Amino acid sequence: MVFKVIAGSLVGLSQWGRWIALGLAPVGVVLAITQVSTPVAILVSPVLVGRHLERVTGRVWAGAAVIVGGSLLLIVSR
Repeated sequence: MVFKVIAGSLVGLSQWGRWIALGLAPVGVVLAITQVSTPVAILVSPVLVGRHLERVTGRVWAGAAVIVGGSLLLIVSR
């Protein structure tokens, strides 16, 4: 239960920070930075959950690359 409370608190703080960032910076920049969390989650999840439960394949990494690439287009096209 403690882990869930900590996780929920961190999610709440991150959403609060995101809304503040949306108010201070252009939307494209904030969305692009937010999408960087995808590769970070792919890197960290096997360590936290275990490689036998969280299988990260090349296809998953390709999807993450497409997400980050699209986000970079938001910044470059500004």
